[in-house]
Amino acid sequence: MCSLSNHIANSEESEGFLASLEMTAKTQKKRRGGSVAARSAATLPPPFKSCSRVIPQRSKESFLSITLKKLALFCICISFLSICSYGQELRAVKGLNGKWGFVGETGTEVIPFKYDEVGDFSEGLARVKKDRSGYWGFIDKTGKEIIPLKYLDVGDFSEGLARVQGMNRKWWSGDWNWGFIDKTGKMIIPVIYDAAGNFSEGLARVKYNGRWGFINKAGNAVISFEYKDAKDFSEGLAQVKIKRKWGYIDKEGREVIPNVPTPDIANNIVPKDTDNKQPNNPVVVPNVVVNPDFPESSSPQKFQFGIAGGWYFTNEVVKYEGKDYYTNDYLPGFQLGFVGNVPLGKYLALQPALLYAQQRAVERSDYEYEKRIINHLQLPINLQVKLGKMPIWLQAGPYFGYAVGGKYKWKEEVGEGEFESGSKNIKIGNSKDDEFKPFDCGISSGIALKTGNIQFTLNSMVGLANTSTSENKKVKEKTNGVSFSVTYFLGR
Repeated sequence: MCSLSNHIANSEESEGFLASLEMTAKTQKKRRGGSVAARSAATLPPPFKSCSRVIPQRSKESFLSITLKKLALFCICISFLSICSYGQELRAVKGLNGKWGFVGETGTEVIPFKYDEVGDFSEGLARVKKDRSGYWGFIDKTGKEIIPLKYLDVGDFSEGLARVQGMNRKWWSGDWNWGFIDKTGKMIIPVIYDAAGNFSEGLARVKYNGRWGFINKAGNAVISFEYKDAKDFSEGLAQVKIKRKWGYIDKEGREVIPNVPTPDIANNIVPKDTDNKQPNNPVVVPNVVVNPDFPESSSPQKFQFGIAGGWYFTNEVVKYEGKDYYTNDYLPGFQLGFVGNVPLGKYLALQPALLYAQQRAVERSDYEYEKRIINHLQLPINLQVKLGKMPIWLQAGPYFGYAVGGKYKWKEEVGEGEFESGSKNIKIGNSKDDEFKPFDCGISSGIALKTGNIQFTLNSMVGLANTSTSENKKVKEKTNGVSFSVTYFLGR
């Protein structure tokens, strides 16, 4: 009975406590406008160990804090995926849209299919090209463009450097040569070479002035430019071609294996150990230094030989006592011949030419029409000056000409509605019976635009020599002309 009465008393006490607890919670809820937490089970009077109706207390978290946590979690996931994709091998794949991209080892797209041409990854970077720009650049394994798409052509990175062709300049710059950049895109070796290979064992083969040699990473030529062809270094040796024979040289430029018939045969006879092999008569090549500070946009000039042709407009001016007596109309003739280009410096060149030129002129009146054709051999010698980095050259110089023949053609009215026409050869010589003197000279000046192997030239000529054979010294006859020609220079 005692224990039962105690249990009932305890039960009544519990119900009273819970009723008071609920009343307290309702009162605090009304006061704060929200939920409240009851006391913890540790504060409950005996015999209670816990209370299932206690309302848990929640911490209030701001919207900004939640947003920042979600953003941090997102960045962590992206970084993790980037690290995973960077570490895996990527393969170049052509998509259904005809564009190239890169996929991972599982075939998942890592770099979007948006490139028209790509190369494999080499030293962490891959070369890519878009036809929209027409230029090449480099991306990393996350698809980020590390080096802008601004080169005409590029090679893979090798030993920290990649060969690049030209720069993204105007189309008329004529800057088509090769140089080397590092992985940041910095130009390490300027764009001055006709062709180039990748670096191998610290040296790269490059072509300069039509011959191959080898340079180091500082841009200095350590093996002179004297070979018709060359291959990359491998195991301390490189194949080189002199005339029609191939041989092997070491990194000092000394001939180790001479007169190998072809590169294919040469590949099968490379010695594995050449440390103790010395040629009886070693050829020591002097160290030729190419200035690494040479401007990257100014390619070195080379002697060039070209073929030229174009239109030639001339007229003749006859003066009497220093005043114009008459001037005939311009008629188009032609020029055809050969042009040489002799470099005198970075911005200076000399261009002699040997041309066959046809001078045509016409005289008209109410009753007569006369056309005159005189054929000349001309020798213009122009000094050219380049306008800064632009491919435009100003030129001026003397010209000399010698007449080698000519013909008159005429048509005249001899009666009402009746005409008579004919032709005859022009007498050329220095006697009084001749009609024109053969020698002519004057000053030419003009402007030239050079792009690659092609040159466009607009030139004017002012005659200084008197070509009249008249015994009257007061009569002076001179020839002026304007020409437009296109020259194609052979080779590179």
